[in-house]
Amino acid sequence: VPWGDIIKNQSDFFEGTYWPAEVKVVEPSKIDKAGATALLDFWYDRQKKKLHPTFCFKAWKNTDG
Repeated sequence: VPWGDIIKNQSDFFEGTYWPAEVKVVEPSKIDKAGATALLDFWYDRQKKKLHPTFCFKAWKNTDG
């Protein structure tokens, strides 16, 4: 996963409605406990409200760009 590209241009990869505004997008091993908890709570809340999908990429990047 090209995390550097996702971090710089997250709107190219997923809609903002799938990510809480207060949580910075970082490489997954770098997320702190508060950010991880807020993200999981956000996604859980979407599931409880039956907002599907809970998260969805709109694009991906492969070796061809």
